[in-house]
Amino acid sequence: MSGDLDVRARAAGIEPGYYDLEGNWHVASPATKAALLEAMGPLDGAAEPPQGAFTPAVTPAACGLGRIWGVACQSYGLRSPRNAGIGDFADLERLGTGLATRGADLLGLSPLHARFRDQPARACPYAPSSRLWLDPLAIALDAAAADLGLELPALPAPPRGELVDYPAVAALKEQAFAALHERFAKGHPALADFREWRIAKGAPLESFARFEAIALALRARTGRPVAWPDWPVELRRVDAPGVAAFAIEHANEVERSAFLQWLAERQLTRTQQALMDAGMRIGLY
Repeated sequence: MSGDLDVRARAAGIEPGYYDLEGNWHVASPATKAALLEAMGPLDGAAEPPQGAFTPAVTPAACGLGRIWGVACQSYGLRSPRNAGIGDFADLERLGTGLATRGADLLGLSPLHARFRDQPARACPYAPSSRLWLDPLAIALDAAAADLGLELPALPAPPRGELVDYPAVAALKEQAFAALHERFAKGHPALADFREWRIAKGAPLESFARFEAIALALRARTGRPVAWPDWPVELRRVDAPGVAAFAIEHANEVERSAFLQWLAERQLTRTQQALMDAGMRIGLY
């Protein structure tokens, strides 16, 4: 039976296994192969087209945007005298608008998903903390401060090595984020707008913000990142009373996480609009 299953799986194009991000080989189990084959449907036979004459739909001028071109880049690798050692939304806007003037219609990026703020060296954009939310390291500090009419604190010189120094960049930006949030929370004119936005985002944002705050608090307590399975049992479920109590006790840290998502969304939206205004037909993708 297993041999027949393997034959049918190979015929259907199902791989026998896969390598994970750390290079470990994982074999596809018989149950997995059987489930995939069932989902794919019958393998044998041929589909016969109905009798009749057909006209191929070959109308390029009426299909989409026609031929366009664009550039793909790794946003974190962008360098500018004003950024904090990592490419940010302001760098993307400058690059994208410049490309738009040369006729480009799109600027392709690696994912800008939220990283693990308690593990700054964990930098792979394809293994994020959440795909629902954005990476705060992409926030342009100077643009955020100017947008809110706030001053940045005195910060150390950003790292300027050949490679992105994620721990150093994260430390610098977290210092700036804390200062901006503290000043913003003291009655800023946009505070009501932020709070309305936070309410509108609902439980998904609140759960994520609590998760980040717990992870950062446990790292501060232990001196190292703590994986979720090793969290105190009362903090492992988002609906647990312990998590609700934590959110009250650490309301400032939970709010800061939401604040960073608000800043990131505003800058992403503004960057996309700038590219479209400059003439791109797709913009960021």
